[in-house]
Amino acid sequence: MFGAEVKEVPCSECDGTGWKKNKDGVPEAPRLHANQRDSDETVEVFEERLLGVIAESPDSWLQRSIVVRLEHELPEMRQDVVDSIAIAELGIAVRNPESCSRFGRLCEFFPLCSGRSDVENREQWPRGRAHPELAHA
Repeated sequence: MFGAEVKEVPCSECDGTGWKKNKDGVPEAPRLHANQRDSDETVEVFEERLLGVIAESPDSWLQRSIVVRLEHELPEMRQDVVDSIAIAELGIAVRNPESCSRFGRLCEFFPLCSGRSDVENREQWPRGRAHPELAHA
């Protein structure tokens, strides 16, 4: 469609403002929906609100369920448990290449996993104090 072919159709509901008129015929600015805020909440405020909602009704959010294993699945399941215990006892950190670029960016530890960096490089991998929960591990 060319500019010469565009026809302006007057709108009686908004008089061309894009805002509907009130009962007096004055265009009104858009209003927020009932559940909409006029400004974004901070991460801290969101976390506090979310924790409050979960605390009010934890059973609606946090649930346990029974995982059913069929008889023929039990030997493999048992071996998985034994393997997981062995890996934990050896202190092996298994790579998960499915997650290298998940969440829209490359994992910050990709240089280590790919062998492009050395964990002893203190400039790239500075050491800090261990978190109290990990200090005695």
